[in-house]
Amino acid sequence: MAEYKFRMLNLNQAEKFVRTTPNAWWENYDLIVWTPTHTGWSKKNGRFHDGQWGTAKRIVVNNDGLWKVPTSVGNIK
Repeated sequence: MAEYKFRMLNLNQAEKFVRTTPNAWWENYDLIVWTPTHTGWSKKNGRFHDGQWGTAKRIVVNNDGLWKVPTSVGNIK
């Protein structure tokens, strides 16, 4: 079974993540990270963005005010 690694980001870290990660933005308090893919049109999480299809991952804030961001996404180390 694959092991997934995450990093918990507070508000300041999440804002920096959005500023430094291409194709990441805010929707209210949710982080959206979009990845281009030609099959995005047929996916449940598919989204048309900047003239092309891709998939979007929505990362919601938890009750502690933190975002659980996979290390495989964007500039997370």
